[in-house]
Amino acid sequence: MISDAFKKVRDLFKPQYDKKSLMEILPDDVFLVSYPKSGNTWMRFLIGNYISDHKVDFTNSHLVVPDLHFNPEYCKEIHARPRFIKSHMPYTSKYPRVIYIVRDGRDVAVSYYYYRLKRGDLSKEETSFSEYLKDFYLEGIPLFGTWSQNVASWLDRMKDGNILLLKYEDVLKDTETELVKALEFAGLDIEKKRLERAIEESSFPRMQELEVRQHNECPTLGKELENKDILFVREGRSGGWKNYFSIEDEKAFYKYNNSVMDKLGYI
Repeated sequence: MISDAFKKVRDLFKPQYDKKSLMEILPDDVFLVSYPKSGNTWMRFLIGNYISDHKVDFTNSHLVVPDLHFNPEYCKEIHARPRFIKSHMPYTSKYPRVIYIVRDGRDVAVSYYYYRLKRGDLSKEETSFSEYLKDFYLEGIPLFGTWSQNVASWLDRMKDGNILLLKYEDVLKDTETELVKALEFAGLDIEKKRLERAIEESSFPRMQELEVRQHNECPTLGKELENKDILFVREGRSGGWKNYFSIEDEKAFYKYNNSVMDKLGYI
């Protein structure tokens, strides 16, 4: 059953900590939140390169911007303020400030499809894209829910005033403007040259080159993954879903995600 195979991903995103070791959240912490495969890694590089004077790569990004699901214990080692922390969780009131990154759910589905192929827990020969897609929008990802559930949980709290919404597609179109929004939201001063350098060092070709070179030494890329020919940083564009969705796939996806898609203009 596809659903059985789909459940294998729960170990991937299962938090690697227990309640006793949970990090202490500080009032000025900024959480970079998104559904998986929505651009969080790219934003992490952009902000990380800005605050670290362009020193971020795949071997240290989890140290500059700790991952709540990978190394939350490292947060206490960061003394600069504000701290930036990565998360994929649905809405929680515990996060004092949130930069929520949203991406067209159809592109998210394709990106996550390739990630599962990379992990080796999905096979093109055994599972069609349409079969995979049905599990994606019906079952979602363990701990994080479906794409619609996760996104809606944050959209419904936008009125709280402590959440900045960034659309992946807008970051692609005007990276500088959207990065400035994120940095100003966090209370940081903007330095033009540092900004331009951070964007340059976080370009997709640069990140892909780093991934290939550092794959075997990078804990966050999952060096044990079976298919190393599929990159984690794959394309960095929008609209690629059109090459994968049949008309029936698109109708079914819209049926279960129409509310969020309409609200965000993904029609």
